[in-house]
Amino acid sequence: MKTISSPTIVLAMMLAFAGTGVHAEGAVASRSCLTAPEVRELVDKAEVVPAARAIQAARTARPGEVVKVRLCKQDGSLLYLVTMLAKDGKIRILEVDGRSGNLIERH
Repeated sequence: MKTISSPTIVLAMMLAFAGTGVHAEGAVASRSCLTAPEVRELVDKAEVVPAARAIQAARTARPGEVVKVRLCKQDGSLLYLVTMLAKDGKIRILEVDGRSGNLIERH
């Protein structure tokens, strides 16, 4: 019998819930994520920062492995949602302002 590692199980669960609108902390968010061509267009028009800048902001705030990056519209704002696997094995979704590239702190 093959043993599945904990990060693999967590990743599988995260992918199963991807796009459901359920936030990592359990809050349901009203958001719609953009397609790759839509993101590219906004970056080309300088309306949002490139995803690499959002990843850099997320990694600076919380070291870990980036699993997924999405640009989504939420309450009139454009947010990068950076899903990370922390060294402690926990999944974190960090929000980065799409226009400035700054991490959004939630309290």
